[in-house]
Amino acid sequence: MKWLGYDSLKTFVGASIEERRPAEERFARTFEQYLKDGRAPSAGLQSLFRRFANWLKAIYGFMTAVPGSQMSDDVRRMFDRLFVAEEQQTEARLRYDLYQALNREDFSEEEAYQAYLALMKESIDAANEDLTARGMRDMRYLSGPTDRILA
Repeated sequence: MKWLGYDSLKTFVGASIEERRPAEERFARTFEQYLKDGRAPSAGLQSLFRRFANWLKAIYGFMTAVPGSQMSDDVRRMFDRLFVAEEQQTEARLRYDLYQALNREDFSEEEAYQAYLALMKESIDAANEDLTARGMRDMRYLSGPTDRILA
């Protein structure tokens, strides 16, 4: 919260809308800078980030930084976490859909079908365990002291 001009989340929440407006604008401008940099947090998002970067470069021209942004490594990691968690959730849903896509009739041998089922179950379980572990880490972090300085 320090990069937004607040010492704590409690102070930010207690501020009026008008008092928070500069912090919200700084957040928005910094997020624009994050996208303009074009550095995706994962390979699967690279194409999307490249398109956003090109679009924002067309808007801001050859300026190296978005006016009003305050990018740092900590802020970049915070934005990365927003995207990576969602991407992993999407990956888990896609795996489940793939699991549902093939039927017994698609396999000529029962053994191959059972091996497919075991592989899909293992893959889904691994993805769900990973998501659960990440979610638990995030919950532990967020349930810490309310005056923890986020950045």
